[in-house]
Amino acid sequence: MEKLLKLRDEMKEDLLHGSIFPFWEQYTIDHENGGFYGAVTVDKVIHKDASKGLVLNARLLWTFAGAYRIFGDEKYKKLADRAFNYIVERFWDHKNGGGFWMLHADGSVEDDTKMTYGQGFLLYAFSEYVRATGSEEARRYADMTYDYIENECKEGNYYLENARGTGSSNGAITEAGNLSMNTHIHILEPMTCYFRIRHDACVEESLVNLIEITARRIYDTEHHHFVMFFNDKMEPLPGEVSFGHDIEGSWLLTEAAEVLEKYGADKARAEKLLEEAKEVAINMVNFTLSHGMDTDGGLFDEGHEEGGIAVPNKVWWVQAEAVVGSVNAWQITGDEKYLDSALKSWAYIKAEIINGPAGEWFASGKNSPDEENSHLLCGPRKCPYHNARAAFEIYERCEALEK
Repeated sequence: MEKLLKLRDEMKEDLLHGSIFPFWEQYTIDHENGGFYGAVTVDKVIHKDASKGLVLNARLLWTFAGAYRIFGDEKYKKLADRAFNYIVERFWDHKNGGGFWMLHADGSVEDDTKMTYGQGFLLYAFSEYVRATGSEEARRYADMTYDYIENECKEGNYYLENARGTGSSNGAITEAGNLSMNTHIHILEPMTCYFRIRHDACVEESLVNLIEITARRIYDTEHHHFVMFFNDKMEPLPGEVSFGHDIEGSWLLTEAAEVLEKYGADKARAEKLLEEAKEVAINMVNFTLSHGMDTDGGLFDEGHEEGGIAVPNKVWWVQAEAVVGSVNAWQITGDEKYLDSALKSWAYIKAEIINGPAGEWFASGKNSPDEENSHLLCGPRKCPYHNARAAFEIYERCEALEK
């Protein structure tokens, strides 16, 4: 426990006073056009003409709402309020529902595609904002986003890459008509958060469906990792292994089942799904740590299913998820090797990822070859969501253990 508390304190310090929040407070607030700037590079140059992405802005809302809920500092509420108001005014389609994928720097619409992935982060953000503030307006937007996802972004039990009739954004990660692991797990996480604030039977069934899809279709029971891509019938397609999504998904799946058990009406079903989720989580963490972690503690981005590394970058968000996934495995099993793995990941982050005071995290470790988006500290998907969430998770898990 002492090791975990030290990890909590170091991550909290980096979040609140070190590299993360001081950067976003100092460099990203757009006082001219509202909201937040769309890009800041590693030299801390603000690119005021950069486009503003839905994912970045929704993640900012989620992050600052979470910070206010956990730490109670009014400055985080002000930042969350700013993000919420800008999203509602600019990103939300008040005629047809859903959120636009990309805006110009002045707030006008650049790409009106409604990527399901982006709608998921809207649901995540609105739900967390409700948890933090009790806002009934945000609850109404969360409800509308849930309805939009279920009605426009879903075919049968599966979630499409884009809402129907909204074009094909270049943000999609798979070919037209195919389905992806990435979209499904990033609907799982907001659905979990939404079920915390809306305990309706329809939401419970949506969450159960996503847990079952993740554990029984996306999870490869033979090789113990997620399949990345599927055809339109949710049949697996060949591809690489995403170590980051696997270790992230291990704890997201566990969290979803825990929330289902807490709030769901069908307790027996929830208990069975929780046991299944824990088994899947441990299997995936074991696979990830044995196949994807380097000797320096950094986790590689992607590997080949048959073995070996496909993408050797040690991407920032992957390292953050390695910390949480390992701690979650320790909590499930009590095996100290997982806690030691989390500490090893954190040591790598401190050595190779953190960019100094008010400097955010590098997009990839300094020792990564061919650094991926390494020039961006703030970008369409480069945000304080993974690293802040990791700090939140370790802090809240410690709080729960100390009670």
